[in-house]
Amino acid sequence: MKLHPHFLLILFLSLLMLDKIIPQDSTLSKPEIKNYIQFLEKENGKLSEKELMNKPLDYIKKIASLRYQAYDKDYISIARLMKSRKGLGGGTLEAIDKMLGEKVTTLLRVHYLLEMKINSIKTEDYHSNSGITYPRVEINASILDIIKGINMFKQGDSITYCYSPELRTTNYRFQLGETVFAAIITADDKNGITDFLFYENDKKGEDASYGRYPIENGILIDRNNVWGYGKSVPWNEFKMKLTQDINNIITGR
Repeated sequence: MKLHPHFLLILFLSLLMLDKIIPQDSTLSKPEIKNYIQFLEKENGKLSEKELMNKPLDYIKKIASLRYQAYDKDYISIARLMKSRKGLGGGTLEAIDKMLGEKVTTLLRVHYLLEMKINSIKTEDYHSNSGITYPRVEINASILDIIKGINMFKQGDSITYCYSPELRTTNYRFQLGETVFAAIITADDKNGITDFLFYENDKKGEDASYGRYPIENGILIDRNNVWGYGKSVPWNEFKMKLTQDINNIITGR
């Protein structure tokens, strides 16, 4: 049987569309993500920061809870989905920051919170999207514990992430074999490859941690008290307080 050219064209276009539709459908099959998207769509998805500031506090807490669970379930997939649906979500993060505080915003923005042991340290030239070449330090580490990112990693996994020493004035440098707590984000480079990067929630300066904090003899060192639990605090205590703050977001407290 000879197929009509118009049928073949329609079939070809349909296959192209499937490539775009399937990832989105797969993402929305996850309840945490579906709940967040449906909530935003119900609210027309484009509430401005000003409009959100007039909403009840419990409403903002609900957005924070749904957002945390959605992005924690599968950050990369939902980030790409949201990028394809420009405007959805409006000024939610800005309103959350003003009404619930910077700590909540940080815990929403950061993608993974991990305890790791440094396996290797390598410096290489990196060619940026803008055509600038600069030195980049590449760190490989083994994951010892997971505070955020349980759907992405498991204990014992190896992770490679990076930073540019030229952009960080801190005196602190990674040491081979040391244990650190790190706040990690992901970013797609010009080739669509996902990089793991530090979430810089610290002020600049010689004591800045730039998203990674040493754990020495069971004590976490947070020189500028960025997380608010103290500059030198037992790791187990730090982890317990951080986990409680995350639970408060999820439960809308």
